[in-house]
Amino acid sequence: LNDRQLYQMAEYQTALDADQKKLTKNSVIYGIPLMDSFARAAVKDGGLSAKTTTFAGRMVGWVGFFALASIYNTALDSVKNRIPAVKKFEENHPVMSTTLNVLGLWVAMDYAHKGVKKLTEITKNKYPDVFDNIDYQKQNILNKLDNSWVDKRIYKPVSGTIKYMEKHFPEATIGLKTVLPWVAPLVVATLFTKSLCMVNDMREKTQRNFEKLKNMQLGIKEQLG
Repeated sequence: LNDRQLYQMAEYQTALDADQKKLTKNSVIYGIPLMDSFARAAVKDGGLSAKTTTFAGRMVGWVGFFALASIYNTALDSVKNRIPAVKKFEENHPVMSTTLNVLGLWVAMDYAHKGVKKLTEITKNKYPDVFDNIDYQKQNILNKLDNSWVDKRIYKPVSGTIKYMEKHFPEATIGLKTVLPWVAPLVVATLFTKSLCMVNDMREKTQRNFEKLKNMQLGIKEQLG
């Protein structure tokens, strides 16, 4: 085997070791949307309908983000397979490559958001009756939600407890409302930092695996020679 083939074997061994931690990592990543949506809804002023609307809106946004991220990663893999220089740059500069990938996804998200907003405006202007009916149905559902058993038996007692805390423990309540919206971004930042460290660590492990394979190969050659 040549050095390139040995390095590919070393990468495969590193990937096998990394797959053992993949399940836990994915569960944390896919828990972020729920965490973020709940936190944003919790600090939203208004009744149960307003909080539900906020929760649903954030969840829809996260679904769009994961869909766009999947498309972006597929396109990026296609580019790497077609242009060897890009793949080589990723192998030689893993941390910088990861940072550029995140920035690229951020730009793609910004353009996608603007595109969806513009398309929605055009569609609204073209089919106003359809959107008026959707808004009417949505408001009807929210009104029913505000008068449901969930609102009366669960939300209002909880809301009453929160108001009691706001009155008697204002510092604690303000602190909680300030911290809650930042929980998800902090988790994302932590995971991103950890992933950068993991990329560098995986590269070092691959290099060590390659050196072991290379030494084994040289040892076999010496014995055969």
